[in-house]
This record gives sequence, structure tokens and C-alpha cells, in this order.
Amino acid sequence: MANGSSPISRRQALAGGAAATGMWIAPSVVGLDRVAAATPSGGYSVVYSEDFQGAIGVPSVASWNNVSTANATPTRRILGRFTNDSVTLTVALPAHQCVRICFDLFVNDSWDGSNPTWGGPDRFGFAIDGTTIWNEPYDLANAPAGGTITEGPAQLWFSTGTYWTDRVIRYCVEIPHTASTANFNFFGSGLQAVNDESWGLDNVEVSVG
Repeated sequence: MANGSSPISRRQALAGGAAATGMWIAPSVVGLDRVAAATPSGGYSVVYSEDFQGAIGVPSVASWNNVSTANATPTRRILGRFTNDSVTLTVALPAHQCVRICFDLFVNDSWDGSNPTWGGPDRFGFAIDGTTIWNEPYDLANAPAGGTITEGPAQLWFSTGTYWTDRVIRYCVEIPHTASTANFNFFGSGLQAVNDESWGLDNVEVSVG
């Protein structure tokens, strides 16, 4: 932590400008009222980035347990599409005090949020080293857990014949962390078939400070 920063709550972090970047202090959504701001004095350095356009992962640095890909556009490839799947990224890290991960979440087609009439709740979740950071229902327009919609809502990629509001949501999560590896887990639940409700990832970046 930089300069002995006082702990701040997620609400305080968002009110202080974190909402503009989609960045917040993740442990507050798993029952901690106040957590330390993950702001290293020397800033962050990128240790791994991935756009899924070529070979996926970096030997001895980063690996994925699932490397399925799909073309979101003729020239844009993403990791996915997934439904009720669990996908894990494992990254080896140099000495550090904090870790940050940013990623684009593709939420495709007819997600129903918490509405049971249409098959909800449709959830996407994210965890770090086995601790769930969020596991929230997503609908056709929302961006839970402080994310920022960067594309959409619109029919953008995978829908055919029926209009659904696809979107890309940008997340950046930073937490205090000192272990030599980090496991980032992405998972969906309550979803229907892949051509009806799916998700994917793009532009993943892991940094340490």
C-alpha cells in the first residue's frame, strides 16, 4: 500500500472516481466492510497480456485451462464462447505487494438477470485464488460489480435472426497480494444453450506492484 493509505470501502472508492475506470477494491463484495486500497507506491507493471489473436498463454508465465476461441467479428477473436463453464488463468508473478487484472467480458444474447420467468438468474462470477469476488445476475443492459460497458448494448456479434443486446463490459480489479502465483477464475451459471446465452473474454492484462 502506498504511504500507509487508510482502508477505504468499495462505496468510497467508487465515489472517489473509481467508477470512471471500472476499478474498485474487490474484497468488499465478499463481506468485508473496509479493505485496504491496493495502490503500490511504485505503480503497476504488466506481467501478462492476452488478446487471443495468436497462441494463447506464455510458457512458464501464464496458462489457461480452456483455450476455446470464437470470432466475435471476422477480425476479432475472443476466448469462448462459454455458458455454465469455469475457466481459470494461472499466472506466475515476481515479488509484489498488489495484483491487478483487467479484462473485457463479452455478454452475448438473451441474459435474463434475476427474472425466473425467462430462466434467470443468469450469473457471471469472478474469483481470485479461490475467493469469490462477485457472482452476480446479468441482464440485457446491466454491468454489475462496477464494470463499464465499452461496447453495446446492441446486436453486435453472435445473434442471428433475433435481436438481443450484446455488450462488452470492462473490468479492472486490484487487491493486496503477495503469493508467487495467482489463479483467476471466470464462471457462468444458470445459462441456457451457447447460442442463447454465452460469455467470453478478451484483452486480459495482469499487472503487479
